[in-house]
Amino acid sequence: QRVPAIRHWHPHFRAVADEALRERSPLALRLVKQICLYYRESGDYHNEQTLLIKLLAAHTGLSAGMNAETAQLTARLGLACQRLGDRSAAQQLYRQALIYQQQHLGRYHIDTAETYNYVGFMLQSLPQVDVARARQFHVRALWGRQQALGPDHPEVANSYCNLAFLTYSE
Repeated sequence: QRVPAIRHWHPHFRAVADEALRERSPLALRLVKQICLYYRESGDYHNEQTLLIKLLAAHTGLSAGMNAETAQLTARLGLACQRLGDRSAAQQLYRQALIYQQQHLGRYHIDTAETYNYVGFMLQSLPQVDVARARQFHVRALWGRQQALGPDHPEVANSYCNLAFLTYSE
């Protein structure tokens, strides 16, 4: 029932996001982030990428330098670039996000774990799969998720599945 209702609003999301970006309040920027997630979940990576670039610019304008929010958005922009086939941009964005996340949030923060997971999948998708490095990043994601979420969380189970799939694909 909800999906058709959301699809009905899809043409209006861009206008809502543009207005929210002009407002730049924390609540408005959170709304834009949710619209980005909608685009990602619906497979509209081009609109997600475009909106993430604008959202990062808005956040950067509010605070100088990288912070936890901009690091997370940078990693998500890397994922959008990767899904659109731009691996070099994805690598650079992941690197920027991980430098901040490891130094300021720690190796076992959930955002750091999510970025490790993105990098692991990127390494798996290379024409010459780097299984050892992909496994290294998936293990880091697993450890981070276990520490942040506990051993019984579904995201921890996803990490185990990622490792099993990697092992199966060898």
